[in-house]
Amino acid sequence: MLLKNKQSHMIDSILERVHRRIKLDRILLDKDILTLDESEITDKITDHFQNYANWISDYTPQPDIPDLLYTYCTDPITIDELQSNSLSTLMARQPVIQPLHMK
Repeated sequence: MLLKNKQSHMIDSILERVHRRIKLDRILLDKDILTLDESEITDKITDHFQNYANWISDYTPQPDIPDLLYTYCTDPITIDELQSNSLSTLMARQPVIQPLHMK
């Protein structure tokens, strides 16, 4: 039952993580208005996470980008790719030694 319904609680328990909660006792409503009212704080936080913190749309495939470009994005990186890219990055960072021309 715990595995199906409360996976994050189960993982926290297995990893022995302590559940911590942020307590907000004040919040800035507008540019110069600070509130200590719990209902206003709750409303503002709810509004923020429902309307402004919508990260899902940031990670949704864009309709104007062909699906083919997303095909390999989640493939695991192979050791060969990692070594090849690491080497080319290191080579690109190497300073170019140029002779000094003295007059």
